[in-house]
Amino acid sequence: VNLDDKPLHFQLPDGSKVTLFAKSRLSFDHFFGKKNRSVYLSGKAFFEVKKQPNSPFFVYANELVTKVLGTSFVVQAYPNDKQVEVQVKTGKVSVFTQNDPSKAQKLSNRELEGIVLTPNQQITLNRQELRLARALVPEPQLLAQPTPLPAFEFEEAPVSQVLDLIEKAYGINIVYDAELLSSCTLTASLSEESLAQKIKLICQAIDATSETIDAQIVIYSKGCH
Repeated sequence: VNLDDKPLHFQLPDGSKVTLFAKSRLSFDHFFGKKNRSVYLSGKAFFEVKKQPNSPFFVYANELVTKVLGTSFVVQAYPNDKQVEVQVKTGKVSVFTQNDPSKAQKLSNRELEGIVLTPNQQITLNRQELRLARALVPEPQLLAQPTPLPAFEFEEAPVSQVLDLIEKAYGINIVYDAELLSSCTLTASLSEESLAQKIKLICQAIDATSETIDAQIVIYSKGCH
């Protein structure tokens, strides 16, 4: 239990690390790491789960279950909040509700089933309606890459090439009509801008609009002449 205003850092018996935020509680039984890796959260915590493919890690938080094999993510589920949130930093997690008809199968299966979230995605559970909504996190971050990606400096670059680079850099999906944008080019420096600013500037340059649907960015354009 963290009754302090400062985050509390500790390690679970399996080597996973937890940051427990203010007014939060995490509990688990004596068999944790032996028979199962299940924890029960009331409040907010950041998890860095040690990878054990044969032993999935479960977070039970109000009406939501989060299942991971080895990744880092945030769960926020205070008792009086109207919603539960899960945000993914690295790796993948799957989420499903406690009343899911196939809950038993999803708990016992070693695979990730249900709604699968990837980095820079979040899920919000409306506790009253038990409705899940997937979206991008408020401020998506650049992902660590095995090899450095090119800089966001463009000189008469095809817009499709710019959008492909952004997709790889943030691990998100951008939907657009490749044929319509085939003659669109961009000259810009976007290294310092956030993801939202990058998309906004690109849309301004090619007279397009965008919206985020189900954690994807959709770009609407009439093309370039």
